[in-house]
Amino acid sequence: MSRFQKYFVLLAMTALLIMSCARNTACDESLNSSVNLQFYRITDGEEETASFDNITAYGLNSNSLIYDLKDSLSSVFLPLNQLQDNCIFVLSIESIVDTLWFDYTRKLDFISENCGYAMRFSITSMEATHHLIDSISIINPVVNNNESENIKVFY
Repeated sequence: MSRFQKYFVLLAMTALLIMSCARNTACDESLNSSVNLQFYRITDGEEETASFDNITAYGLNSNSLIYDLKDSLSSVFLPLNQLQDNCIFVLSIESIVDTLWFDYTRKLDFISENCGYAMRFSITSMEATHHLIDSISIINPVVNNNESENIKVFY
């Protein structure tokens, strides 16, 4: 084997190795499902999007800090527990704390041979404390990876 052929084989093997280790972001995006909560206010009888500062959110009993003092947010994405049919989140907005309870069903969906399976959720009920939150409304109970609005949270 000539020096050029050895170089070419080495280069081809290196390229294949790099491509095989690359993260498949298309699979990552299709496998991750989080419930999308949008914030609203009622002003003069009209519903309008609300934005808040100092938002912190975490899952209760999971030690998972999802947002830490984030500013100018009009929505949050909360990952549901793939091993249970319910979960609890703590949401602090401008130092006022509310707790959110979600009940849902889970279904394992086949995505593709390369990506495997993903858990899909359907929200059956939701409750919240009312320290800052006025009311909640489930708009789209199906939680998937398309980032569509699932819950309206009114303040």
